[in-house]
Amino acid sequence: MSIYRWLVGLAAAIALSTAAAAEDDQQKPAPLIAGNPAVAPLKWVGLLVFKNAKGDTFSCTAQFIAPKVLLTAAHCVRDNTTGEWYDTDKMFFFLQYQNNNASDVYKVICTGHLTGWVPTIAANATDDEKEAAADNAFQYDYAMILVNHESITGQFKVETDWLGKHPMATQIGYPGAIAGGMIVQRDPGMLALSLSRSNEIILMHGNRNMTQGTSGGAWIANFDTTESPSENVIVGLTSFGNDTWPGITFGPYLRQEGYGGLFDYVSKGCPK
Repeated sequence: MSIYRWLVGLAAAIALSTAAAAEDDQQKPAPLIAGNPAVAPLKWVGLLVFKNAKGDTFSCTAQFIAPKVLLTAAHCVRDNTTGEWYDTDKMFFFLQYQNNNASDVYKVICTGHLTGWVPTIAANATDDEKEAAADNAFQYDYAMILVNHESITGQFKVETDWLGKHPMATQIGYPGAIAGGMIVQRDPGMLALSLSRSNEIILMHGNRNMTQGTSGGAWIANFDTTESPSENVIVGLTSFGNDTWPGITFGPYLRQEGYGGLFDYVSKGCPK
């Protein structure tokens, strides 16, 4: 399939998947906080497009963390309730995506996530036990993707085990509720440790429109167009939001023990 057809199909899919959200927000114009994908750090970001077994098209946000490795949410590569891996032959990454244009398009070689993302649940488990297992899995909701050629713009730095060092971060992504998911957005907020789930952090940004499409989008400490060692450090990523707390996003706390092993595994081609 041509890249043009993929982009046209993507636009249609995003429009359909966000129609309900757009209808809800008709009386509340979405704030535009567009980022500039031509400069750092958003030049390392793009749109990840994939299909499930039924043929439905979805999109997430992803970003380069190494010349050929992307970071995104685990639920963007595998459904942890059914166990379905999304087909890498039908998964593409559009770097610097903006209004159906991209500077480069990448095919996916392989994907990987931490084992905790797909919990083992006993057949006779109670509803409470199933709910607890599902809640526990969100601390593992990040994945890495190996693509077929190197980034043409560079990559982010990632910091693990940073708790207590960074009070704020900027969330990025392609939310369908803002500009139809066609333009990368940025939204700063305060970081805090979740008290309800293990190894989970929250970003309090106050923008209820940063919803579908932002999954996998990085939380960036010291967001700046300057490219220096202390700027633009990924400290987390978007896992999910909750209608009960609009304007708050939840994400996994990146610990080196798990993060480093996953990076090595994917960098080596996801060996069996």
